[in-house]
Amino acid sequence: MSDDAYVAITTRALDAIRAGSLEKVVLARRSRIAWTRRVPWDVVLRRIYRAPRTTRFAFSRGARVFIGATPETLASTEGRIVSTEAVAGTVARRGFDDAEVAALLASEKDQREHAFVRDALVGALAPFVEETSIGNVHVRSTAGVHHLVSTVTAVRRGAQHIVELAGALHPTPAVAGSPRDVAQGFIRANEGWSRGWYASPVGWFDRAGDGAFVVAIRSALLDDGGAWVFAGAGVVRGSRPELELAETQAKQAPMVSALRSQP
Repeated sequence: MSDDAYVAITTRALDAIRAGSLEKVVLARRSRIAWTRRVPWDVVLRRIYRAPRTTRFAFSRGARVFIGATPETLASTEGRIVSTEAVAGTVARRGFDDAEVAALLASEKDQREHAFVRDALVGALAPFVEETSIGNVHVRSTAGVHHLVSTVTAVRRGAQHIVELAGALHPTPAVAGSPRDVAQGFIRANEGWSRGWYASPVGWFDRAGDGAFVVAIRSALLDDGGAWVFAGAGVVRGSRPELELAETQAKQAPMVSALRSQP
C-alpha cells in the first residue's frame, strides 16, 4: 500500500466517523521488502529480541515464517486471575522521551482512543469474571513508539480455558475498532488485502487451560522472495491522516531495520 493510498483510506475513515457510523477503526498497511540475500529468521529474531518491553514470537509453515516483537498482551491467566491490557494511543519515539511522553499523556485524542479499547476489554470479560480492577494509564516505550497502556485484572467466575477468554476479547478495538462489526466491515472494504496472521492471537496453554496470548503486531511474514512488514494505526475523531501514516512508519521501522541488515 502506497503512502497516498493509506492517507486516502484514513480520510474515508474520518468521513465515516463524522457521519456517525464509526467511533474508531484501526487501519493496517503492509510494505514489501525484497531480498538481496535472505536474512535467516533466527537472525531476525535475535535482532528484534533486543526490542524493549515486548514479547517475541516466530513460527513457520513451509517456507513462510511469521515473526514479531509485540508490546500487547491479549489475555493471561494464573489460577483464578485473568489479565488483559489496553494498548492504544501512540506517538512516534524521536529521541525526546520526556516531552513525547508528557504530550501523549496530555493528548485528549489519544486518551479517548485508549478508552475505547479499555472499556471494550472490560465489557468482553464481564460475562466471565468478577472483581474487575483497572490500572492507571501509563506509557510503555518500545523501540520506535510510545504507547498508552492500562492493565485490566479480574477474578474468573468459572474455569474458562484461556482460548475461550482470548476468543471473547479478540479482535479488540486496538486492532479492529468500535463498533467492532462496523469497523471490521470497513476494514474488509477498504484495506484491499487479507491480514492473515497479522494481529492474530499467538500464545500457549497448559493442560489445565491456563496460559498467555499476545496480539501479533509489530510483525512480518518472511517468504522466499522477501518479507511483508505490517503496521496499523487507530483512527478516531481528531486523527490526522498524515500523522497516522507516520505512526505506521515508526512502527514498521525496527522490523525493517532487522530485515535489511545483512547477517
